[in-house]
Amino acid sequence: MTNDAVSGNARAQANLIALARSLGLMGEPQEATIAEPLTADDLALMVDFLGRHGNLAEPTPPESTDKPEIGGVEPPSNDNKETKA
Repeated sequence: MTNDAVSGNARAQANLIALARSLGLMGEPQEATIAEPLTADDLALMVDFLGRHGNLAEPTPPESTDKPEIGGVEPPSNDNKETKA
């Protein structure tokens, strides 16, 4: 069974994992963790890392959470209508 699992046999791999769990050789699968959003310190860390590794691109700051002003944008005009011949 082990040779089949190493060879890529999916059923043998599943059986081997189930056997290992039943014997207590493996713990239960870990629950997924929620990643925290980037903070100002994380941005500084990335800038420092990229600076030391020769990346010449400037990092962009996170987008603003301010709400845009309403009414400042006009809808597109339909002046360029194409006619079918």
